[in-house]
Amino acid sequence: MAVFRNRAALLEDYLDLWRAMHFRWASANCACHFAAGWVRLIEGRLDLADIEIGSAMDAARVVASHGGLSEATTQRLGRASIDPKQAKVGDLVLLPGPHFGALGICNAST
Repeated sequence: MAVFRNRAALLEDYLDLWRAMHFRWASANCACHFAAGWVRLIEGRLDLADIEIGSAMDAARVVASHGGLSEATTQRLGRASIDPKQAKVGDLVLLPGPHFGALGICNAST
């Protein structure tokens, strides 16, 4: 259980860093920066970080070219999505939104 506690504590520190951030397509968006930074921190992977998005139109094009945000994330990470009810602390989650949704990080077990 120590690994779970360490991951949860690391996530809280990571979330604290992001709480003061203001959304910006080019430097602080949900996928290329927030979720990608977490994946890089936990897994040492840069699968989401190399996508450059400077505007809402760029984001819409990238998401559409992959068939949706869920599909884009699944393709980039190379793993299947899971049922949201099975998400654990630190798992990436897809949040509903007005356009194509947003990526977040699960920070609770319920």
